[in-house]
Amino acid sequence: MVRIADAHSDFAPFKILNESKGRLFDHADLTRMERGGVALQIFAVWVPPECPDQIKCGRREIDYLLSFADNDLIRLCTGASDMAHDAPVKAVIAIESGESIGCDVGRIQQVYGLGARFL
Repeated sequence: MVRIADAHSDFAPFKILNESKGRLFDHADLTRMERGGVALQIFAVWVPPECPDQIKCGRREIDYLLSFADNDLIRLCTGASDMAHDAPVKAVIAIESGESIGCDVGRIQQVYGLGARFL
């Protein structure tokens, strides 16, 4: 089977921002990722600019991703050694645009500490 690296998934925003009423699509789940040969999945943390509490919403998305990572199916990768883990799907958290950190570079270290590796 061909192994795939998918550089963008709106999995977390869809689950957390389900009030978006169709603006986001439920296009993935962990079972389909594994079955489809996804070996590396970059999960976007994104909030719309009009969100009243962008930082809180972004943190909810990160917490959601952390809640199911690091098990037999998926491994959160924060360093090169994580890629050697036996889990079939490796996950990386990415901050999309910057609204989820209030567009404040001072918050980059905070989300890095939570596991985000892309901005």
